[in-house]
Amino acid sequence: MKTRRHAALFLNPLLPILGLLAIFCTSAISAQEKGTAQEKGREMLDQVMLDKLSARSLAQLSPIVRDTQAAIDVGLSGDDLKFANFLLAATLTERTTLVSRLVFDRPQPHPKWPDMRRLAIVDLSRAIKADASIAQTHFLLGRYLALPGGDRKRAAEAFDVAIRLDADNKSVRAKALIYRANLQPDPKKRLAGYNESLKLAPRDAEALRARGLFFFSAQKIKEAQADFAAGIKLNASDATLHQAYGLTLMHQQKIAEAKKSFDRVIELAPETAMAYVHRAQCHAFLKNSDAALADIEKSLKLSSRNSAAILLRARVHASIGDAQGARTDVEQVLKLAPNNVEALLLRANLKAGKKDYEGAIADVETAHKLRPKSSDILLQEALLFSFAKRPKQAIETFGRVLEIAPDRWTAYRGRGDVFLNMGQQAKAISDYAAALKIEPKQTGVLNNLAWVLSTSPDAKLRDGRRAIGLAKQACELTEYKQAHIISTLAAGYAETGDFDNAVKWSKKAIEVGDESLQEPLRKELASYLEKKPWRELKQQP
Repeated sequence: MKTRRHAALFLNPLLPILGLLAIFCTSAISAQEKGTAQEKGREMLDQVMLDKLSARSLAQLSPIVRDTQAAIDVGLSGDDLKFANFLLAATLTERTTLVSRLVFDRPQPHPKWPDMRRLAIVDLSRAIKADASIAQTHFLLGRYLALPGGDRKRAAEAFDVAIRLDADNKSVRAKALIYRANLQPDPKKRLAGYNESLKLAPRDAEALRARGLFFFSAQKIKEAQADFAAGIKLNASDATLHQAYGLTLMHQQKIAEAKKSFDRVIELAPETAMAYVHRAQCHAFLKNSDAALADIEKSLKLSSRNSAAILLRARVHASIGDAQGARTDVEQVLKLAPNNVEALLLRANLKAGKKDYEGAIADVETAHKLRPKSSDILLQEALLFSFAKRPKQAIETFGRVLEIAPDRWTAYRGRGDVFLNMGQQAKAISDYAAALKIEPKQTGVLNNLAWVLSTSPDAKLRDGRRAIGLAKQACELTEYKQAHIISTLAAGYAETGDFDNAVKWSKKAIEVGDESLQEPLRKELASYLEKKPWRELKQQP
């Protein structure tokens, strides 16, 4: 009686087993052995192996699973049972691999991927129960468990088993290292996993993509771009690599180049909804609103509930002055995702545009509760308090911004403006000076500080020479085209007693200024003609 041994023959369970199966199809069933349960199982297994030689599709593999199980159930033992269990496990794994292409190997997973995952986990768990020695089985189980809503701990354990089983072979081990690294909460360990995978398989585009995404999330854009570019050289038809590469270009403000990357994504995978969104962002940045809106519509045809696409459409509508269209889109986003912070902030801006500052503040406060550590949101809230003429809350909130982010010059500038409007000019001077230490070429800050140094009623605060230097710098940065900055230069000269230059630059300001500025500019000129410096009256706190 011939036996069937498989353990020593299968050096790598991932390799096609068709040729090896032929070894086991040559045994003949003797007349004396027929009729027993063992031999009945052998007969069934022989037929299964013959069928397996030509099985390629899901429809062909399912009967193999059924008939192998039937052979086991009829009665097998020893090496026959061991081989049958291996065949069952390998076939279940192969069947799951075919299904997995619909989940993992597409720019967008199949809409029914949760059901596919459930069935895949059943198959893979059954395969492991039959034969736990196949690394690919554990690797696939890990991938399914790592998907959203899965079990990250069990996934990591599955990858650990795959790595251990494939210790002498690079094929599964390198992949398992990538996906185990993805689950690591420690960034250093995550990067170490990607690096180890690339040592095993330096020409693995998937490993390069994974490490590139890690670098991108860590704001190491150049490193990310290098990995994505290397991956594209290895696999130029991988749409996800082109998309990631395009995002690095967008991050560097290389918008035209980024658009070409997204063009390529759409060429390779036209059903990728986010590729149209990203290209629409490029169009919007390049002020091509019609093209942006067209791409957004294409994206929404593929994914009608895509909040990112709808929110981008809202931004485009706002940029072209369609406040109603923007508001409609924002409300749609918030209906889909009530806690969408970007939508709340955009709605706040739209409300502020209509001077509904209290409504805007309410939206920003909601956003801040969702992101309590965001200095950007606090800064927006502080600015809204100042617009709403709530100076105490504005000053307090600007201070909170600076506690979180001491280098936010905009917070110093905003608080300085509030102090100035309250007549607290010494505090305004201090904040403007602090802002300029961080950003010395901010023309608005240069102008405001020069103005208060020129026009303060408090002689102790005035410094005409310093004001002239600051105002000249602001004028140069704006090419002497901003009337209010030129008028500040005139005020500085007036403070030093140089009324000839004060009149000269005051007239220049009137010449450059639009109609809304003519009345106050002419009043300043009249004061200088009378050889009187301008004074900014204090307001009540």
